[in-house]
Amino acid sequence: MLKSKKFWLSVSVIILALLSWGIFAWHSAAVSPQSTHNTVTVKPLTYTSLPLKVIAYGQVVSPTSVNISAQTNGVIAAIYFKPGEEVRQGQVLFTLQSNDTSAQVAQLKAQAEYAKEYYLRDQQLQKSDPGAISEIDVLQAQSTYQQAFSQYEEASSIQTIAAPVSGVISDTDLSPGDFVTTGKTLAVLVSSDEQVKYTLPSSEALQAKVGQPIVFTNADTQQIYSGVVVYVAPLLSNTDYTITVRADLTAKQQPLLNTFGQVVQTLSSSNKVLAVPQSLVQNDAQGFYVYLLKDHQVGKQYFQPGQLTEKGLMVATSGLVPEMQLITSDPTALSVNETVQVSSS
Repeated sequence: MLKSKKFWLSVSVIILALLSWGIFAWHSAAVSPQSTHNTVTVKPLTYTSLPLKVIAYGQVVSPTSVNISAQTNGVIAAIYFKPGEEVRQGQVLFTLQSNDTSAQVAQLKAQAEYAKEYYLRDQQLQKSDPGAISEIDVLQAQSTYQQAFSQYEEASSIQTIAAPVSGVISDTDLSPGDFVTTGKTLAVLVSSDEQVKYTLPSSEALQAKVGQPIVFTNADTQQIYSGVVVYVAPLLSNTDYTITVRADLTAKQQPLLNTFGQVVQTLSSSNKVLAVPQSLVQNDAQGFYVYLLKDHQVGKQYFQPGQLTEKGLMVATSGLVPEMQLITSDPTALSVNETVQVSSS
């Protein structure tokens, strides 16, 4: 009987030990995951130097448009261009026949020819016989000839209409034989130089300067053109409080007039900003945020995003300050208020 009691006592002790070990093992298994923390890398936020750029949308325009007009009443004698072609400065576009000036032009031409002959005769006589005519007489004959020739040229130009600048000539609804009156617009000449015209918000008014570089991207072809700002409006628009900007396009093959596209203007080549890698940025219903280390825990920090750089950095216009401890580990593996360890490497 005594042996039986000892046996059952031994069995009870063994069972109790096994139960204790099982409870300890279960408790250890349950607790160990919580005591093992994620290891993260951290980097303090510092200023970086980036170009300050602004994005706008604009249209390619011509800086100069000239109306080609008749300077006298007359009949169109000839047209020397085809609509839409490039013409050079000084190239004759129209000639007119005018009863009002034809007789005057003929008379001035005769006077100029006579003055020229008189001057050449005196010049030759002075060379062959130096004492036969004075130097003053030769100079006077030369002046008379030059004045007569200038008057003839001026009168002739009324009947000959030339391009005042180089550019593209428009269509005309006139034909040889048509009668036109003084001041009648015969065609329009558009300068071959091209500009992109766009507007910037008032917040950029003080930073936009003549000489700043721009990049224009054609919306249809996606072709890129470089340029430089040549005009910034001195006053804001009264309707939408924007400023008008014009930039010359410097590309050899310029886009067609009236082309629409995106303009990126560099306001400053070196601007100190806070920027974070785009790969670390997340967003939810409240906005964009990054994870920061706060007292060994993961904290969510919202910020206002700005431009995205070519190197994949997102500029923070507000919400972030220097020396904040930015967690640079994979944000998808983290959660808010999670306790983490900082890697020593």
